[in-house]
Amino acid sequence: MGKEIVEVTTMTLKSIGCNPKKILALPEASRVPIVLGRIIGITSGLKFGEDKTGRGYVALTGDFIGFNADEPEKQYMGGKLFLPEGMHERIVAATENGGAIKPNGKPDYAQVEFAVEISVVPAGNPQGYSYQGKVLVDARPSDPMTALLEKISAGAPQLAAPAAATPAVDAPKEKAKK
Repeated sequence: MGKEIVEVTTMTLKSIGCNPKKILALPEASRVPIVLGRIIGITSGLKFGEDKTGRGYVALTGDFIGFNADEPEKQYMGGKLFLPEGMHERIVAATENGGAIKPNGKPDYAQVEFAVEISVVPAGNPQGYSYQGKVLVDARPSDPMTALLEKISAGAPQLAAPAAATPAVDAPKEKAKK
């Protein structure tokens, strides 16, 4: 049987069921990094807003799939994403496309492919833990048309070269009889 697909409005580690606090349940001497899950995706833009406290945020928009290491039978899908600090900003920067602007004055966002495995690690902060990311696919601009062309050319027979054109031979013209 296939994976259970779960749609989430906004993808975060919390919304895909990851629990970073589980590292705190371990004896301090045996606290090692614990894989929480993986998130893969292709960004298509950024969404700016303010939370309830008035603090600004930037969400990644696009197509995202999340996997919780504790629930391998589930696959989470969403169109808006927040990653842990550090990982998130790196992908936002790649999506910003160097601040490129379209002729209509709107941002010209890059489609960015990425995949990251996220672990929880012990930390000396008030929470007692922090996040660590392992890059599975480096954040880089995506070129869907080139990828499609590569897929087609990989399995499709090559087109035959056009037949050599032969010069037209003019037939002798008869003179009209009077």
